[in-house]
Formats: sequence, C-alpha cells, structure tokens
Amino acid sequence: MIDLTDLIAEKRELIVKFPSGSLKVHYRPSVLTPEYFNKLQTQMDDASNSEKQEISIQNICNIVVSWDLADNGVPVPITAEALSKIPQVILTAVFNEVEKDQGKLSGATTSTGGSRGRS
Repeated sequence: MIDLTDLIAEKRELIVKFPSGSLKVHYRPSVLTPEYFNKLQTQMDDASNSEKQEISIQNICNIVVSWDLADNGVPVPITAEALSKIPQVILTAVFNEVEKDQGKLSGATTSTGGSRGRS
C-alpha cells in the first residue's frame, strides 16, 4: 500500500532545453489534480489576455518548487513579481514540459525522475 502523503511530498525533476542551454526544474506533480486543471481551464476561458498572463504566472508559482534560472548570475526567485519579467516563451516551455511529464505519469509504472521532499 502506498500512502497519499508520500505521493504528495514527491517532487519531479525536468530538463527544459533552450538553444542557449538547459534549465533544470523541480515541480510538484501532486498540485496537478483534475480539480486544479478544471479550475485553471475555467479561469483561462473567462480571462482577458492580461489576466491570462497573470494566471500563467500564478500557475508556475503553484507548480514549480525550484529551478536553476539566473539573471546575470543571480538566481531568479519563483515569485509572481520575478516571473512577470521573464519572457513568456520561457514560462510556456516550462509548463509544456510539466504537461508532457504528466502525460508520462498517467500510465505511472516507473519512478524515474522522482524524489521525495517538501519545500
């Protein structure tokens, strides 16, 4: 038997590739429940373009635990204020990789890439 608490504490690591290098991202798969996706879809359907950007930023803040993104050697925090200054293409790439990873997890028989721990 597996305990839900253990699954919720799990973090996964992704590598998001860009032409100039790779970004290492740790995220919480447990955040991405059917309820979360339904709420996100409803918010996006009802939002203006500027509200969609805010929703996307908050979405990354909710999901991503850590990353190795830096600006001139200074780590970029995962906050709404900091993410509002990040090009949308980077945020979209991170979320797309999370979605791809979730698709891999939907058949969940392996544990590669996972690690336990809370943030």
